[in-house]
Amino acid sequence: EVTSHRGDLERKQRGNGAYTLRPLSTMSQVQVDHVFECQAMGDVLFRAEGMRGVLRAVDWQSKRRLSSQPVVVQSGLSHACLVHNSPDFLVVTSGLSNRKKQGAFQRALRMLERGEELERGIEAELAHNFSNPGLESPFEPAHARLMAREVTRRLRDLEEPLIARLADVPRGLAQGSGQGRRYEELADEVRVLYDQFAITQRI
Repeated sequence: EVTSHRGDLERKQRGNGAYTLRPLSTMSQVQVDHVFECQAMGDVLFRAEGMRGVLRAVDWQSKRRLSSQPVVVQSGLSHACLVHNSPDFLVVTSGLSNRKKQGAFQRALRMLERGEELERGIEAELAHNFSNPGLESPFEPAHARLMAREVTRRLRDLEEPLIARLADVPRGLAQGSGQGRRYEELADEVRVLYDQFAITQRI
């Protein structure tokens, strides 16, 4: 659903990868990426108590498209999908850097699920994954640290816009006060995750 934004994003990034800061033309695989990872959005959805009824109705055997889900799921999650898939929160990057970024998020989220703290924050997890010699095509350590800083910068820049957009449920999607409360709770969980990632800009 987000690939249609690729051309505009490439122009916005002046033909460079969002994290490597190198020309996309030199990359064998180019992908549109959610800066705030899909795994992270899934994590906060499951944390939000008000979303549990919606998530219980999800048909996990169905295709990933929201349009193939039961109506209660479509109505309950459509706002989250619209916000998360907004071009404001997307970038274009290499497939390799995207996979390594996903791996860092997965590792961090698993640690948090086990009750462990990210002692050095998500930036350190990203730098480790970008340069890990045990993974495919590791980046040189200095470049990996630069990439981790760039991902973290982008995450910080979208923190408040993402939270505000999630909490602002359009009237047509509100379905009464319940929907609004669910999304306010979801926005709060995003704040918590930013704190746990140690990258929040809030004082």
